[in-house]
Amino acid sequence: MKKTLSVITTVALAAALLASCGGKDENKDSAKQTESALETQIATESSEAPETDVETEAVEGTFEIPFAGLVLKYPEKWKDAVTTEEGDDGSLVFSTNGAPLFTLFANGDHIVLGTVKGEKYTVLSLDFAQIDDGDESAAAMQEDINVIISHLSEDYDFAMGAVLEQEDDTTFAIETGVTTFYYPAKWQDRVKVDVSDAQVSFSADGVALFELVFSETDDGYPIGTYDGTPIYVVDHPVEGDEYAEMQDAMNVILQHLLEDEKFVVAS
Repeated sequence: MKKTLSVITTVALAAALLASCGGKDENKDSAKQTESALETQIATESSEAPETDVETEAVEGTFEIPFAGLVLKYPEKWKDAVTTEEGDDGSLVFSTNGAPLFTLFANGDHIVLGTVKGEKYTVLSLDFAQIDDGDESAAAMQEDINVIISHLSEDYDFAMGAVLEQEDDTTFAIETGVTTFYYPAKWQDRVKVDVSDAQVSFSADGVALFELVFSETDDGYPIGTYDGTPIYVVDHPVEGDEYAEMQDAMNVILQHLLEDEKFVVAS
């Protein structure tokens, strides 16, 4: 039996509440309250993520809809009844009989569903449309947003309810007489790197961060040897998260060293 997150049910229930709000004009406040509740519950329940034994409608079959470099999956039973149209604003409108049901956006400006992680991060958000009171088919089509979300969780690395920014993992090269070190490019304009035959020193705004020393020293700790040359790290006390992050980026240097067969990690 397939498992699904309780947050999927939350989305479905929120959609059903929105669908049952009544007339278009007199229920705008109710719709806004429902959207607010959905946004809050997605964020809350995504962190808890308990499992349930309830099967979703995904087992009934789906059809594929390309959007924002992703492949969305929506119930096959609605294939002839629901149309989709992409907009220039990074949106995908789901409609039936010319009336909109809901709109997905490839950004986080609406009710956030989550972030698809990969080479490119895609934040998906949602906006429900008002539907006529008593239109059970349209309400069911709205509720089936949960099928799309369920398959996003199955098919991708999907962070439910979260807006995540992609880390810049590019590096810049630091040439030394021992080897070439690689440090995060995002700090290239902030961190000063001084290279000598004996060591490489890293500092920012006059604050010493750490040194890579090419000899044994009691002031630091060994990380390994490169082609027989010892490499020690000497770090310094720093205050502030940003300086600490610059200092922690020593791990990026070490990661690249580990990829070089001439580097032997300290035992």
